[in-house]
Amino acid sequence: MIFTIFAILCFIPRVDADFTKSMIKKLSPHAGKLGATPEQKLVGQYIREHTKASDTVLIWGFATSIYVYADREAGSRFSWTDFLSGRIPGLPPWEERRRESTDYYILDECWDWFCQDLLRYQPVYFIDSSPGGHHEYGQYPITKKYSRYDLAGIVKEYYVFEKDIEGYHLYRRKKAIDLACGK
Repeated sequence: MIFTIFAILCFIPRVDADFTKSMIKKLSPHAGKLGATPEQKLVGQYIREHTKASDTVLIWGFATSIYVYADREAGSRFSWTDFLSGRIPGLPPWEERRRESTDYYILDECWDWFCQDLLRYQPVYFIDSSPGGHHEYGQYPITKKYSRYDLAGIVKEYYVFEKDIEGYHLYRRKKAIDLACGK
Protein backbone atom coordinates (compact mmCIF):
# COMPACT_ATOMS: atom_id res chain seq x y z
CA MET A 1 0.00 0.00 0.00
CA ILE A 2 2.77 2.46 0.93
CA PHE A 3 4.62 1.63 -2.28
CA THR A 4 1.46 2.35 -4.31
CA ILE A 5 0.96 5.73 -2.63
CA PHE A 6 4.63 6.60 -3.13
CA ALA A 7 4.47 5.56 -6.80
CA ILE A 8 1.38 7.71 -7.38
CA LEU A 9 2.93 10.73 -5.66
CA CYS A 10 6.05 10.43 -7.80
CA PHE A 11 4.17 9.68 -11.01
CA ILE A 12 1.60 12.51 -10.96
CA PRO A 13 4.10 15.43 -11.10
CA ARG A 14 5.96 13.71 -13.95
CA VAL A 15 2.74 13.27 -15.93
CA ASP A 16 1.79 16.88 -15.23
CA ALA A 17 5.21 18.11 -16.42
CA ASP A 18 4.98 16.02 -19.61
CA PHE A 19 1.42 17.19 -20.24
CA THR A 20 2.36 20.85 -19.72
CA LYS A 21 5.36 20.50 -22.03
CA SER A 22 3.24 18.89 -24.76
CA MET A 23 0.54 21.56 -24.42
CA ILE A 24 3.05 24.41 -24.72
CA LYS A 25 4.44 22.84 -27.89
CA LYS A 26 0.92 22.72 -29.38
CA LEU A 27 0.08 26.21 -28.20
CA SER A 28 -1.36 28.60 -30.75
CA PRO A 29 0.18 32.05 -30.27
CA HIS A 30 -3.25 33.59 -30.90
CA ALA A 31 -5.15 31.43 -28.42
CA GLY A 32 -2.40 30.75 -25.90
CA LYS A 33 -2.31 32.36 -22.52
CA LEU A 34 1.27 31.42 -21.61
CA GLY A 35 2.97 34.06 -23.74
CA ALA A 36 4.55 31.69 -26.27
CA THR A 37 5.24 33.45 -29.57
CA PRO A 38 6.19 32.20 -33.04
CA GLU A 39 9.65 33.76 -32.56
CA GLN A 40 10.23 31.73 -29.43
CA LYS A 41 9.33 28.57 -31.31
CA LEU A 42 11.82 29.44 -34.07
CA VAL A 43 14.58 30.11 -31.53
CA GLY A 44 13.82 26.87 -29.70
CA GLN A 45 13.88 24.83 -32.91
CA TYR A 46 17.19 26.40 -33.93
CA ILE A 47 18.72 25.64 -30.53
CA ARG A 48 17.47 22.03 -30.62
CA GLU A 49 19.02 21.54 -34.08
CA HIS A 50 22.39 23.03 -33.06
CA THR A 51 22.94 21.45 -29.64
CA LYS A 52 23.11 18.05 -28.01
CA ALA A 53 20.34 16.87 -25.68
CA SER A 54 22.71 17.21 -22.71
CA ASP A 55 23.54 20.88 -23.45
CA THR A 56 22.12 23.74 -21.43
CA VAL A 57 21.08 27.18 -22.68
CA LEU A 58 20.46 30.50 -20.97
CA ILE A 59 17.93 33.18 -21.83
CA TRP A 60 18.33 36.82 -20.80
CA GLY A 61 14.72 37.93 -20.45
CA PHE A 62 11.40 36.20 -20.12
CA ALA A 63 10.98 33.56 -22.81
CA THR A 64 10.69 30.27 -20.94
CA SER A 65 8.89 28.55 -23.80
CA ILE A 66 12.20 28.59 -25.69
CA TYR A 67 13.49 26.00 -23.21
CA VAL A 68 10.46 23.84 -24.00
CA TYR A 69 10.71 24.20 -27.79
CA ALA A 70 14.47 23.58 -27.63
CA ASP A 71 13.96 20.62 -25.31
CA ARG A 72 17.02 21.82 -23.38
CA GLU A 73 17.64 22.46 -19.70
CA ALA A 74 18.06 26.00 -18.43
CA GLY A 75 21.67 26.93 -17.75
CA SER A 76 20.67 28.71 -14.55
CA ARG A 77 18.21 28.46 -11.69
CA PHE A 78 16.79 31.72 -13.10
CA SER A 79 14.57 30.56 -15.97
CA TRP A 80 13.67 34.23 -16.42
CA THR A 81 15.93 37.06 -15.31
CA ASP A 82 13.61 39.57 -13.62
CA PHE A 83 15.41 39.24 -10.26
CA LEU A 84 18.69 40.01 -12.03
CA SER A 85 17.48 42.88 -14.22
CA GLY A 86 15.04 44.64 -11.91
CA ARG A 87 12.12 44.14 -14.28
CA ILE A 88 8.86 44.03 -12.36
CA PRO A 89 6.59 41.27 -13.66
CA GLY A 90 2.97 42.23 -14.01
CA LEU A 91 3.52 45.98 -13.86
CA PRO A 92 1.82 47.51 -16.92
CA PRO A 93 4.02 49.62 -19.24
CA TRP A 94 1.90 52.74 -18.61
CA GLU A 95 2.43 52.51 -14.84
CA GLU A 96 4.48 55.47 -13.55
CA ARG A 97 6.91 53.19 -11.69
CA ARG A 98 7.70 51.43 -15.01
CA ARG A 99 9.21 54.63 -16.38
CA GLU A 100 11.43 55.10 -13.33
CA SER A 101 14.56 53.11 -12.67
CA THR A 102 13.78 49.68 -11.28
CA ASP A 103 17.35 49.01 -10.18
CA TYR A 104 16.25 48.82 -6.55
CA TYR A 105 14.40 45.59 -7.45
CA ILE A 106 17.67 43.89 -8.44
CA LEU A 107 18.65 41.28 -5.88
CA ASP A 108 22.46 41.44 -5.68
CA GLU A 109 22.78 38.00 -4.10
CA CYS A 110 21.02 36.54 -7.13
CA TRP A 111 23.88 37.77 -9.30
CA ASP A 112 26.34 35.70 -7.24
CA TRP A 113 24.10 32.65 -7.72
CA PHE A 114 23.77 33.44 -11.43
CA CYS A 115 27.56 33.57 -11.73
CA GLN A 116 27.85 30.22 -9.96
CA ASP A 117 25.25 28.77 -12.34
CA LEU A 118 27.28 29.90 -15.36
CA LEU A 119 30.31 28.10 -13.94
CA ARG A 120 28.38 24.96 -13.07
CA TYR A 121 26.16 24.55 -16.14
CA GLN A 122 28.33 26.13 -18.86
CA PRO A 123 25.39 27.10 -21.12
CA VAL A 124 26.18 26.44 -24.77
CA TYR A 125 23.93 29.28 -25.89
CA PHE A 126 23.25 32.67 -24.32
CA ILE A 127 20.04 34.03 -25.82
CA ASP A 128 19.51 37.77 -25.43
CA SER A 129 15.89 38.86 -25.80
CA SER A 130 16.57 42.56 -25.19
CA PRO A 131 17.44 43.62 -28.80
CA GLY A 132 13.89 42.72 -29.88
CA GLY A 133 12.33 44.30 -26.80
CA HIS A 134 10.54 41.04 -26.00
CA HIS A 135 8.56 41.21 -22.73
CA GLU A 136 9.89 44.73 -22.12
CA TYR A 137 13.50 43.54 -21.97
CA GLY A 138 14.49 46.31 -24.37
CA GLN A 139 14.74 48.41 -21.19
CA TYR A 140 17.15 45.85 -19.69
CA PRO A 141 19.93 45.30 -22.26
CA ILE A 142 22.95 43.20 -21.40
CA THR A 143 25.07 46.36 -21.72
CA LYS A 144 23.42 47.91 -18.65
CA LYS A 145 25.29 47.80 -15.32
CA TYR A 146 23.76 45.14 -13.06
CA SER A 147 25.05 44.63 -9.53
CA ARG A 148 28.84 44.35 -9.74
CA TYR A 149 28.85 42.08 -12.79
CA ASP A 150 29.54 43.20 -16.35
CA LEU A 151 27.10 40.99 -18.26
CA ALA A 152 28.08 42.34 -21.69
CA GLY A 153 31.73 41.70 -20.80
CA ILE A 154 30.94 38.13 -19.75
CA VAL A 155 29.08 37.49 -23.00
CA LYS A 156 31.90 39.05 -25.04
CA GLU A 157 34.57 37.03 -23.23
CA TYR A 158 32.90 33.60 -23.39
CA TYR A 159 30.47 33.76 -26.32
CA VAL A 160 30.44 34.69 -29.99
CA PHE A 161 27.42 36.15 -31.78
CA GLU A 162 25.94 33.51 -34.07
CA LYS A 163 22.50 34.57 -35.23
CA ASP A 164 19.59 36.99 -34.85
CA ILE A 165 16.18 35.35 -34.93
CA GLU A 166 13.37 37.91 -34.82
CA GLY A 167 15.16 40.10 -32.27
CA TYR A 168 16.61 37.28 -30.19
CA HIS A 169 20.40 37.40 -30.37
CA LEU A 170 21.97 33.96 -30.08
CA TYR A 171 25.52 33.74 -28.77
CA ARG A 172 27.37 30.42 -28.80
CA ARG A 173 29.95 29.64 -26.13
CA LYS A 174 33.47 29.75 -27.53
CA LYS A 175 35.36 28.56 -24.44
CA ALA A 176 34.76 27.25 -20.96
CA ILE A 177 33.38 29.81 -18.56
CA ASP A 178 35.89 30.62 -15.84
CA LEU A 179 34.51 33.46 -13.71
CA ALA A 180 35.45 34.71 -10.26
CA CYS A 181 32.08 34.79 -8.54
CA GLY A 182 31.18 36.67 -5.37
CA LYS A 183 30.44 35.03 -2.04
